[in-house]
Order: sequence, then C-alpha cells, then structure tokens
Amino acid sequence: VAGNVWVDKTLADWPQDDHRIFVGNLSRDVTDEMLSNAFRKYASFNMARIVLETTNAYYARVGGRRGGGRSGAARKCRGYGFVSFGSARDMVLAMREMNGKYIGSRPCILKKSNWQDRSLAKQNPEETRKLITAAKHAKAARKS
Repeated sequence: VAGNVWVDKTLADWPQDDHRIFVGNLSRDVTDEMLSNAFRKYASFNMARIVLETTNAYYARVGGRRGGGRSGAARKCRGYGFVSFGSARDMVLAMREMNGKYIGSRPCILKKSNWQDRSLAKQNPEETRKLITAAKHAKAARKS
C-alpha cells in the first residue's frame, strides 16, 4: 500500500558481520537442510537459506494452497539461496571447492554475495595475500 515500507523480518536471523555466498542453479526440490548439509563441513559455517517461491502465480498452479511458513510442503525453491560464513577464509575455500558440485539434482553456481560491500584485505591482509597466491598457483597448475 502506498506510503508503507515493507521490512524483511528474516534479515534479523542472519549474522551481522558474516561473509555470504549466493548459490544459484538449485533444483526446485532443494531445501534449507540440503543446502546447509552441503556447506556444514566448513568450520565457520553459520546458516543457509533457500529463497522460496511466493508468487500468486505459483499458488494458482498448486490449487490455491498456501504453504505453512518455511516448512510448508507447497512452497518450492526459486532456484537460488544464500550461505553465511563467519570467516572470509572459509567463504573463499567453499567457493573454490563447491562451485559446480551437485546439490540436489543440479550443479550449483557460486558467487560472492554483494549484500554488503566488504574487502577481504580489511579482515587480515596476510591471510588475503596467501589466499590470492594459492588461487593463482592453482589456476596456473590447471592450465599446464
């Protein structure tokens, strides 16, 4: 309605100073639990959420049923989600190791989320240099 501002209350669920990855190309059957299980092996993993389809067109296709919240069976994944890490190192490691791995029935596509501009160099300059050097060496090794 005009003049009203919509606030996403689920934003309060996310850690305030996290490092987030966008996970794309997810199949419609992927759940929060499946996405969490795929990234849980990283020490600073915080949480993972898929984005659910909530359009009126979707509800019309499923006979007008509305799913009961996040656990509602009628709501399906829109094909993407987000994963939160406490450290930049785990985020970079996860992006390197998990990009192209299957979550559900499709290979995922990972990108650094741009929800908040953040520089890895501000976290720990020495660690950032090591990560960049390791990435360059890995890229060079793949080419040869």
